[in-house]
Order: sequence, then C-alpha cells, then structure tokens
Amino acid sequence: MTPIEQSVISNAGKVLPFRGQGVVPGQEAGEASAPRRLIDVKQAAEMIGCDRSTVYQMVREKQIPATKIRSRIFFHPDKLDAWLRAGGTAGTI
Repeated sequence: MTPIEQSVISNAGKVLPFRGQGVVPGQEAGEASAPRRLIDVKQAAEMIGCDRSTVYQMVREKQIPATKIRSRIFFHPDKLDAWLRAGGTAGTI
C-alpha cells in the first residue's frame, strides 16, 4: 500500500483542513491551533499604512522582511509587527 493510500485510509471520516490551514503533527484535524498564516501585499500595506506600490519597492530593495513563494510575495505578521516596532528599518530582523 502506498503512503497516499495509507493516509486516505487513516484519515477516513475525519474533517481535514482546507489548503493553507495546516495541522500541527500530533494534533487532530479540527482542533484549535494558532495558524501560521501569511498575509499578502495588500494586507501588509494596510498594516504599515502605505500604498501597495511602496511595499513592492521596499521588498525589491530588501527593506522589509518578506517571503516569496513562486512569484507571489507574503509576509509573516509577527515578523512584520516586530519590524514596525523596531522602527521599520532594513536589517532590524
């Protein structure tokens, strides 16, 4: 039996999370957890209080902590918050 088939059988009848809502190992699907959620450029711009084009420019110039997944840019809210608290300058994270 393949690992995928084993996973399907072992998860039969369980409510599995939607894509992007990972389950921590050792935790059952559906249990409450602190999700590791990323925010996009629009949300980051709102959080910072600037325009999206400014956020894109800051990412290009490596002035803001960002994560690229394929061609999309995301931000960890905790890291972005720490960056803002540190004065929002490059090299603080």
